[in-house]
Amino acid sequence: GIMVFVLGLATVLLNNVWLYDWKISVTILGWLSIIKGLALIFMPRKVMKLYEKSIKDKEWISYAILVVFFIGLMLAYFGFTGK
Repeated sequence: GIMVFVLGLATVLLNNVWLYDWKISVTILGWLSIIKGLALIFMPRKVMKLYEKSIKDKEWISYAILVVFFIGLMLAYFGFTGK
């Protein structure tokens, strides 16, 4: 939890951009990491129960993997091309 929080905090501190651009996705991911880290630090049992409940429904996992993959492709493209 602490590591997720620290990584999210570093992302937000280094890249807190709120423009209608691809860079806002990095900021949003940073804020989501901060929220997840805080939840893991202060409510670890509730978060683990939520994870266990979500793993039982395996149908959405393949869709989530595709979404994360395409977000990663988008961030890699924009990060390396600088557009």
